[in-house]
Amino acid sequence: GLKDDQGTNGIAFNAKVIPLQNYNYDPLLDHLDKEEATAKCILRAITLQDVDIIVLENQTSTGSSETFAGTRGAVRLALLSGIVVVSAAGNYSLELTEEKNDDTDSIIVGALRSNQATADFSNYGDRVTVGAFGEKLRTLFGPSGAFGSFGGTSGATPQVAAAIALMLEVNPSLSPKQVKNIIEATSLINADNAKVGGLINIPESLRLAKDFQASREEGENTRRMRREVSRILTMTTGG
Repeated sequence: GLKDDQGTNGIAFNAKVIPLQNYNYDPLLDHLDKEEATAKCILRAITLQDVDIIVLENQTSTGSSETFAGTRGAVRLALLSGIVVVSAAGNYSLELTEEKNDDTDSIIVGALRSNQATADFSNYGDRVTVGAFGEKLRTLFGPSGAFGSFGGTSGATPQVAAAIALMLEVNPSLSPKQVKNIIEATSLINADNAKVGGLINIPESLRLAKDFQASREEGENTRRMRREVSRILTMTTGG
């Protein structure tokens, strides 16, 4: 919390957040459906130099943002460009099937109760990478920036994204796959939370991230790919 005990400074409080609005829920303003708009936002984010992590808070009636094939394609392009993608699993108590059948290898986040058990509303399954707390979160939320109690997989996902921001802070050379491997290797799994991959273990993830040695060649190849993908997207979208 802050010194005046009013509010919070978050997990990765030195991180920069770049919001991209994908949908207005207004037929007079929206010319694409929500899933197509999400895919376009991902492609736009790839062209922004400061973006290292993409957070997908949307969900569909059957799963995460990645139930839409177009979004999965955009996610793959982001990962290829060296950007970590973190998606909310969704809040319908469903097993993620589309995401499992066509696995992008992104990080998908489930929700846990305060006792570290899987929240009954959380989507789940083998495709869910890891869980984080999804109830009674004291944070800013909503269009007016209210401070209060928030939850769901949309509340859990920023915790994982913030942990990844800290991992990249101590080791900027980590690839999306390396980040995911570290999170999976360190998560705290028990019988009550295995359905969503356990609870993210931030201190241990940071320790492994700091000690991990990535090859210079691999890092340069990723940076080269990012530049090329960004150039092509900028040319084709006029961004």
